[in-house]
Amino acid sequence: MRRHTVLNNTLSLIVCGLLVGAVVAAAAFPPLALSGMGAKEGAEAFGATAYDRERRLPGGHHPRRPGAARW
Repeated sequence: MRRHTVLNNTLSLIVCGLLVGAVVAAAAFPPLALSGMGAKEGAEAFGATAYDRERRLPGGHHPRRPGAARW
């Protein structure tokens, strides 16, 4: 018969906690990543000025605004 000592119980608790943590992290990653990407796109769209929207060229490129700082 198996003995249930404090050490065995503690190790079982740690292993189960790590497994549950990995499962929760794997389940939570896709929605959190999508919400982060959506927030980034929203911030970029909000930050675009009317000049940028009017001057946007095909392929996502746009010319540098006159007087704008170079990075």
